[in-house]
Amino acid sequence: MRSYKLKEESRKDFSNSQFYMLRCLIAMAHADGIVCRKERAYLKSLMEKQAISDEQLEIIEEDIKSPQHIGELLAHVNEPQFRAQIIHFARIMAYKDGVFDENENSLLEKLRFYTTQGIDVEGIKGQVAEALKSDILSHDIKIENNRPQKGGHIIPWFQLLDDTCNLFGTDLLSE
Repeated sequence: MRSYKLKEESRKDFSNSQFYMLRCLIAMAHADGIVCRKERAYLKSLMEKQAISDEQLEIIEEDIKSPQHIGELLAHVNEPQFRAQIIHFARIMAYKDGVFDENENSLLEKLRFYTTQGIDVEGIKGQVAEALKSDILSHDIKIENNRPQKGGHIIPWFQLLDDTCNLFGTDLLSE
């Protein structure tokens, strides 16, 4: 694993969340009982441009030798952008060896559970619904303000055309 270390100037910062996300992916690689060459290559591709410390490399090497509990690792992935991506990368890892094992599927399900644990899904749905109502109302007001008014347009038949189309259910101003 020491071959993952790159020149200092070419490496990017490696946050604690990224480190634990990588450890979760290693746990996924262990799900079928074998960390194969393709899975190792995938890990290497994820690691090679990161500023990984010697201490982190040692932990990663230990993780490759001996699987860790994915729920305990995931608890340290606190940055939302990495927490949101972890299932995507874990799914890629699960298919890297060309076989999607039942144990990999089970671990993915656990990962989905752990990543959504504590999230108020109904609350989020309510917030989205409120935001949509607000956006729809703003859109309707904008359309109504752009609608031709009697005597307000140089070509009077535009207002007549708009009224007639609306009567038949066609709104020429909707986007």
